[in-house]
Amino acid sequence: ANSIQQCTACALTADALGLVTDSGAVYAVQLKQQRYKCLDVLDVAGTSAAFMTRLSRRLFVGCADGDIYCYDYGSNSRLAKLPGHRTAVGSLSTKSDTEQLLSASTDAVLLWDMQTFRQRRMLSSAPYGSSQAVFSAAGNIIAAAAGSAGEVIIWHAKSLQELCRLAMPLDKQQQPFQASCLSISPDEKWLLAGCRSPALLLVYSLEQEGLSHALLLPEDMYGIIQVHLLPDSTSAAVMTSTGCISFLDIQTCSMSGQLQMTPGCRAASFNIEPRANSMAVVCNDGLIRLYDLAALRSRQQSKQTAVMRQQVQQLHESQLQQLLGSPDLDVSRAKLPSTTGPGNRQPLQILSQVSNVPPKQQTASQSGKLKGSSGTMGGILQLQRVDMPAASLNRKKLQQLLAAYGEFPSKYRLMIWEHLLQLPRNSAAFALFQDRGVHPAYKDLAQQMPGASRSAVAVRLQACLSQLAHWCPLFGEAGFLPRFAFPFVKLCGAKSESAFELVATLLLNWCKGWFDLFPNEPLPLLRRFLLAVSHHDLELGSHLQHLGVPLLQQLWHQISGAMSDLLPSQSDWLVFWDHCLAAAAGPGFLYQLLCSYLITQRRLLLAVQDEQQLVRLFESRPAVDIQQVVKQAHKLQETTPDYALLGLRSFSPLPASSAASAGYPVFTEYPAGSVELQAQERRRIQEAEDALIRRRQVAAELEQRSKQVAFDSSALTAQRQQLAALDAQRRAAMRAIDDSLAAAGARLDDRSKEEKLKQIRMVEEAYQASLSSLRAEWTSELAALKADIDHKRRLTAAALKARQEEEDLKALEFQTQQRLWALQQEEIAAAGTSALQDAAAAQAAAVSAEQQRKAAEWQAEDEVRALRQQHETARQVRLAAAAEQEAAKQAAQGLLLTRELQAQEELLKVEHQRRLRTLAEDEAELTAKQLQLQVERQAVLAAAGQQAVQQQAQQQKERFTEDQQRHVAAVDEELQALKRRQAELHAAAAEIGSAACMAAAEQQLTQLEQAIQQAAKEEEQQVQQILQELDKDKQQHQHVMDVLAAIRAEPEVPQRGTAAAAATGRRSPPIEMLPG
Repeated sequence: ANSIQQCTACALTADALGLVTDSGAVYAVQLKQQRYKCLDVLDVAGTSAAFMTRLSRRLFVGCADGDIYCYDYGSNSRLAKLPGHRTAVGSLSTKSDTEQLLSASTDAVLLWDMQTFRQRRMLSSAPYGSSQAVFSAAGNIIAAAAGSAGEVIIWHAKSLQELCRLAMPLDKQQQPFQASCLSISPDEKWLLAGCRSPALLLVYSLEQEGLSHALLLPEDMYGIIQVHLLPDSTSAAVMTSTGCISFLDIQTCSMSGQLQMTPGCRAASFNIEPRANSMAVVCNDGLIRLYDLAALRSRQQSKQTAVMRQQVQQLHESQLQQLLGSPDLDVSRAKLPSTTGPGNRQPLQILSQVSNVPPKQQTASQSGKLKGSSGTMGGILQLQRVDMPAASLNRKKLQQLLAAYGEFPSKYRLMIWEHLLQLPRNSAAFALFQDRGVHPAYKDLAQQMPGASRSAVAVRLQACLSQLAHWCPLFGEAGFLPRFAFPFVKLCGAKSESAFELVATLLLNWCKGWFDLFPNEPLPLLRRFLLAVSHHDLELGSHLQHLGVPLLQQLWHQISGAMSDLLPSQSDWLVFWDHCLAAAAGPGFLYQLLCSYLITQRRLLLAVQDEQQLVRLFESRPAVDIQQVVKQAHKLQETTPDYALLGLRSFSPLPASSAASAGYPVFTEYPAGSVELQAQERRRIQEAEDALIRRRQVAAELEQRSKQVAFDSSALTAQRQQLAALDAQRRAAMRAIDDSLAAAGARLDDRSKEEKLKQIRMVEEAYQASLSSLRAEWTSELAALKADIDHKRRLTAAALKARQEEEDLKALEFQTQQRLWALQQEEIAAAGTSALQDAAAAQAAAVSAEQQRKAAEWQAEDEVRALRQQHETARQVRLAAAAEQEAAKQAAQGLLLTRELQAQEELLKVEHQRRLRTLAEDEAELTAKQLQLQVERQAVLAAAGQQAVQQQAQQQKERFTEDQQRHVAAVDEELQALKRRQAELHAAAAEIGSAACMAAAEQQLTQLEQAIQQAAKEEEQQVQQILQELDKDKQQHQHVMDVLAAIRAEPEVPQRGTAAAAATGRRSPPIEMLPG
């Protein structure tokens, strides 16, 4: 973030432009509103970008660590993070009709659902190396370039079914060309594949699923790194590694125009909006140029020449085999000669207004706001951080700044270091090293750094060292290089190209003479350094020389570690290297700083007498005033004679790429033979270590398997013992449970019996109590009735007596009044009186008799009611018990008969099958005709016997069912007769009203019980009869079987015997079909 940013990818729509830089900054520029927004600043560099076709406000950014971020630039917010790739995202593509995103990297091709922000599917058919994948404009097909397999895979976008595989043609060495970019025509008829080397454009027909033809561009264009088919499906925009963009007609195989940049500027990538109205070009000078594509093409077509038409050659597949491809050469970032060095590079700046009109049509206000207009091209968007100081500083100003403040500002230190070292940013050459991956010498670097094995610094250090080893084999064998490069890689962060070029520049200049005696330490250089120390401090120099080789080894350890293990803090280390890089004395000032440091620590060094004390001194990192060390180093530089100076006196930066040289210089200042021997020795040691590791793995595996077998055996034995113990415990527990259940059952039986006895006693007691209470009630009621009758008699007698006296008085009165009449009527009166007396007596007797009758009737009714209740209760109990017993007996008999019938039927089936099998074995020697006749005969007999048995079983079943129904009806009739008889007994008891009635009723009940028992006996006799009938049926079936056996024995007589029998006139008796 403290240095100039370079745009790595862009995305374009009709009204917005999305940008992502190498430092991780994400910008969205609204073209119509002429405003921009910084959406986010990521920790890693961006590698690709794309807008969602349906929702153009969504911007997707792919990063170098494999993550994908989704932004909404309307709300200036991050919507989601899509982790899924393990390597850098090479391309992003969106589908026009749905919210789907296609991402590709070297590990997989993934399809994302943007409604849920989740991975929909991994296209597993894509092999390793599919770093390019695109949707068609219509969104119906998907294409992915499988670089390692040399083919292009086509899927159906909806069903995700693989449609076809387009094979890449072979070159002269019989190796397939490598596809670096893809594009599908809007009509989905053509597919273009650009090759890295040579500049070859392959045209595939999707209808014929094969190669149609190829277009070969001029040799000076090196290779094709990006291609885009325009809406007419015949024109294509192609960007080559030279940085120019050409427009080709794939049908006429001609070039319709070229877009040339300003001198020293080349295109790094471009993007065309979906309607092909405008085009955005990312340039290597930090500028983003916007073009009106229609006006640009018309202008280029008007300038088209015959030479330009002849530059493109049409080749067929047979002619492609004559070309020589370079699959290992990545020309996607080749460099043009550039005049924009580090000193005059323009800073990255964001302007608030963007125009897309030619400069001639711009107003005065617009021309003042836009910078960097180029010729007659469209408006230019130039990006720059607003808090960045002017980048036009030179070395002299920086040296003055360092002298004034003692160090560079930490915010701009990395930018100043890049400026001082004049890093060329050879992106194409660096990409060659980067694409070669991890060097074998550093594949285990993460294990050697336990403290940072999981951090991004370890990964960056491994990548930087691998790139250095690819640049020069020496750096793959230098053991000190990780310690030397680590602090610089950590300082550069995610800027891998800057870290590589910075370390390479230091190795070329500040490490001069370090590799003359490789793989040994540069002892002559160190001894010359001690002589320089003796020149400035004789006593210290003599003492250091007296320490000998241990001191030289410690000095080499500190120098080869870039002094990071010597200085007490990181800030002192940064100040140290600020002065090393900016010193006017050149790279040799490093040794003056080290000499000044030793002189500053002379008191501690003079006290050192042996190697252990020296090691402890350097490991303790004694405190030091770094500014004082720097001042003293400048004084030592002034007083040091030329013969005592070490290192280079002038700085030589890495050369920038040009047409003649497109890479970094070759490093040759080392003994090549020593490096080769070192590499061979390292390979030998590595092979021996690998063999030892394999043997250890085999031994460990065998030991592990032996232990596993022993453990399994012991575990099996223990498991068997445990199972036996558990089985014994289970058996003991089951026995204990059975004993407890038996004891509990016995207790329950005893308890149930006791409860039943208690219930019987309680019922008896209740019955006796009710009888006694009824008798007491009857006695009291009889006494009350007798008292009432006596009272009524007394009342009647008193009334009769009063009436008699009244009659006597009347008679005396009549006698006195009508003595004559009384005399005449005396007889009549006497007769009347006797009649009245007889009537009164009769009336009293009738009343008394009526009262006695009522009392007797009430008592009889009460007794009958009580007796009826008792008998009803007893009857219900007996009837329930009898019914339950009868039902259980009937069920048991039915179940017994059913099981017996089933057993007999199964036995008959088995016997039938056995006899048939025996018959078949016996008759195997008969002729075909006899065998057929015998089989038919036996089948008929068997069917007849089986049918008869089934009919007999069915008849017995029906007979048993009818008997059971008749028995149930008889029981019901008997119950009804018992009820009627009980009602008659109740009526008789009510009429009798005495204890004799009760006794008679009990006798009747006893007779009924006897009748029921007699009926049960009769039922048992019927069952016995049924069983006897079944036995008879069984005997009949046995007789049938005997007859069948006789029939089977009959054909065994040979034919001659048959003839003899015919001669004697004997005949076989006819077989009669027995019924049943």
